[in-house]
Amino acid sequence: MADINRDNSVEHTVEPTKRRESRAKRVLVALVAVLFALGIIAAGAYVILEGSESAEESAFTYAPWPDLSEHYDLGSIVVVDTTLCRFNSFDIAQNGVPFLNDHTQEQQYEATVLGTGVWLRSYPELKNRRKRCQVRSGDRLMVLRSIDFNNGKHWHYVKLMSGRRAGTEGYISSDDVIEQSRYDMLERYVFVESSNLNEKSPKKYLHAVAAVLLKLGAEKDNLNLDVSIIDTSVFEKQSVVTFHISNRHLATNASMIAVVQFYNDNDDFMVLGIVPGQSINRVELAENGSYDVYYY
Repeated sequence: MADINRDNSVEHTVEPTKRRESRAKRVLVALVAVLFALGIIAAGAYVILEGSESAEESAFTYAPWPDLSEHYDLGSIVVVDTTLCRFNSFDIAQNGVPFLNDHTQEQQYEATVLGTGVWLRSYPELKNRRKRCQVRSGDRLMVLRSIDFNNGKHWHYVKLMSGRRAGTEGYISSDDVIEQSRYDMLERYVFVESSNLNEKSPKKYLHAVAAVLLKLGAEKDNLNLDVSIIDTSVFEKQSVVTFHISNRHLATNASMIAVVQFYNDNDDFMVLGIVPGQSINRVELAENGSYDVYYY
C-alpha cells in the first residue's frame, strides 16, 4: 500500500507542473502576439505620418517642374487653412528681384512680329512719316540691335526675314517683337481653343505668359499643357494678373499659378511668383508696396 500511495503522489506532482508550464507558454505566446501587433500598428502609423509629411512637402516644391528656387522661395508660403495659402511678393522673391521683361540684348537674335497693325519705321517714333512698311503677326525677323527707351517706348532695329518686304530693315517697338522661342510657346499652348488667351489679348500678357512657360520648361516635346488667365486685380498704378498652367501628363503637382504685375502706363511686367496651386482667392496691396497673394 505504501508503494501505491507513493506513485499517486508522484503523478499528482507532475500534473500541476505541466499545467503551470502550459500556462506560461500561452502567456508568452500571447505577449509575443501583442508585441507583434503593436509593432505593426507603430509601423503603419510611421508610414502614414511619413506619407503625410512627404505629401505636404511635395505640395511646396516644383517637382517635377524645373526648379525655380533661384527666383522664388516656396518656404515663405504660409498655410492659412487646409486649402488656402498665402505668400508675400517681397518674401517669396529671392534677393528681392523676380525676373522681369527684358527689353535689351547685346547679341542678335531671331524674333517674330506680335500683334496687328504693326509698322516697320525709318526712325524710332510713332509718326506717320516714319512708317516704312506694314508687317503681320507671325512674320519672322532678326533683331540686329536694341536701343534704349525713346519717345515713350523701347525699340529694336530689325531686318525682316519673311513676308512681302523680306530684307527690309528698320525700327519696331519692342512691344510688337517677341523672341522666336517665346512665340513658339504661344503658338503651341496659347493660340489654341483650350486657352482663353489669343492673338488679340494684350501683348504684355502674351509676353509674360510666354516667359513663364519657358521658365517652366514648356519647350520640352512631351508636355501637354493647358494655359489660361484666371484673375485680374486692378490697383492705382499696377495690375496683378494670375495665369494658370497645368500639365495633363502629371499625377502630382500638375498645376502651377503665375502671378504677374503689370504697369498701367507701359508694357513692362514683373513675375511676382510662380507657385504650385489651382486658383486665386484675392490679392491685397500691403502698406510697404508688396502684395499679399491668397490662393488655393
